[in-house]
Amino acid sequence: MNDQIVQLLKKIFSISYKKIAYLLEKLIPLFKKSFRPKLRHGKKCMSLKDALVALFYKIKTGCPWRQIPECFGNWRTIYGWYRKVALANFFENFYKKLVIALQKEKPDFLKDLIADGTLIPAKNGGIYAKRNPRAQNKSVTNVMFLSNGKGLPLNFLIASGVTHDSQLLQPIFITSRDVIKSAKNSIVHADKGFDLREIRRFLIKNNYWVQIPYRKFKNRMYAKRPIDRKRGRIERLFARLKQFKSILLTFNRSINSFKLDIFIAISCIFTEKVSRKSLDLCFSSI
Repeated sequence: MNDQIVQLLKKIFSISYKKIAYLLEKLIPLFKKSFRPKLRHGKKCMSLKDALVALFYKIKTGCPWRQIPECFGNWRTIYGWYRKVALANFFENFYKKLVIALQKEKPDFLKDLIADGTLIPAKNGGIYAKRNPRAQNKSVTNVMFLSNGKGLPLNFLIASGVTHDSQLLQPIFITSRDVIKSAKNSIVHADKGFDLREIRRFLIKNNYWVQIPYRKFKNRMYAKRPIDRKRGRIERLFARLKQFKSILLTFNRSINSFKLDIFIAISCIFTEKVSRKSLDLCFSSI
C-alpha cells in the first residue's frame, strides 16, 4: 500500500487501524487463493491487495463508487471485484471459519448467547425493504443477530422490515447450527419481545437455559427480576455496526451485496475485540 492509502485508512479507522491492518495482512493470502485477476492484453491488472483495501474503505465510509479516491484504482474495476466477492460468499465462509477456530481456543466462548434484531434503513428499496410504522414509516430491513456473551457476532439473518424479532429467533438458531455446534447448556439472553411459549419450548428442547424476562401483563408474579446486564452488549454491537456507513446508508438492492457489507463490518468488529494472540491461533488453523 502506498502512503496515501495508509493515511486514508488511518483517518477512517483511527484507533483500530493497527487491528484492521493486521486483518488485511492475514486476508490477502486467502483472497489471492480464491480469486485470480483476468489477464487482458495490453492492460495492467489491478492488484488484489488494492482491490481488497478499497472494499474496506467503501464499506466504512459509504461513499458513492465514483467518489472512491483514485489512489485505489479505477472505481469500475473495484465495483467489479465487489460484485465478484459478493457472489462467491468469500467473507461469509471466512468469518464462519474464524468463529469456529476461536471456539476451539476458548471453551467458554459460547457460555452465553444473546439474540436481538435491529432495523436498518433501505434507501433504495430491495427484496426485504418494507415501510415500518416503528421507524417513522420509513423503508427498512430487519437484521436479526446472534452473539456470544461478550457481544461478538456469531451469525445474522436478514428479513422483511415488518417481521417481528420473535419470528426470527428459531430460524437464526437453525441456520447457525454449524457455528454454535459446541454450545452445551448455554444461557440464551433476549428481551421481553421474545417471551413466547413456543420460543421457550424450542430453547429448552435444544438444551439451552432461558434468560428471557416475562411480560408484566402475562405473569405479574415473575415480572420483577434483576436487570439482565448482558443484553446491552448486543446493543453496543448494533451501535458499532452502524458506524460502517455503507450499511447505514443502504442503496444496494442485491441481498448478496448487503450480506457482504455486514460480513466485512463484523469481521472488523471481531478483529478489534479479540486479542492478537487468539487471532494468531485462529488464522493459523484456517
